[in-house]
Amino acid sequence: MKVVVYTLLATFGIQLGYFLWKISADTLPQIGKVRTSAVILGFLTHKKWLVGFFLTVIGWLLFIKAADLGAISLVQPLMSIGDLFLVILAVVFLKERLTKNEWLGLALTVAGAILLSFEAKIVLPQGVDWYRLTAFMILALLSWFGLMLFAKKSKSQEVPLAIIVGIGFGAGAVLTKLMTTYINVHGQHVESAAVVINPILP
Repeated sequence: MKVVVYTLLATFGIQLGYFLWKISADTLPQIGKVRTSAVILGFLTHKKWLVGFFLTVIGWLLFIKAADLGAISLVQPLMSIGDLFLVILAVVFLKERLTKNEWLGLALTVAGAILLSFEAKIVLPQGVDWYRLTAFMILALLSWFGLMLFAKKSKSQEVPLAIIVGIGFGAGAVLTKLMTTYINVHGQHVESAAVVINPILP
């Protein structure tokens, strides 16, 4: 059950950080329209954006712990419960509206995540299949580039871009699990400096 708690704390932290970024967007300097130094200074001096960044980093560290405790095939779907939290924030505070089909899709996603949580258990690392990992990453990159080309020609770019983000999160989750496996196989712990000093983090 620990893996569920860590995953939920991770997703709530990350999604709250995203929400703060969303409400900060209009008051931040526009990338590509002002000097890079002005953009960096604008982000580093914006309180809401910095709090969002802090919450996102804390959420990511909790996600690393969750990935260390459980199978990524369980942890990543459980992260989708945070989507409901983010949607509620958007509906209540930003007055955004979802269609019936969007609410249904969100409900099915959350229901699936809850069902998966009953399978939660601590998983010990078994090693890494580097060939399959390489094939997976190549497929993810090819999908990413294909969707980028499609997005440039599409009238509604948000759909292919959202799928690109999903592929990025999925690949990131797999690499995070790989990192925790690498750390454990080398007799270290994720609560140590090994999280920062390992070849997979970059």
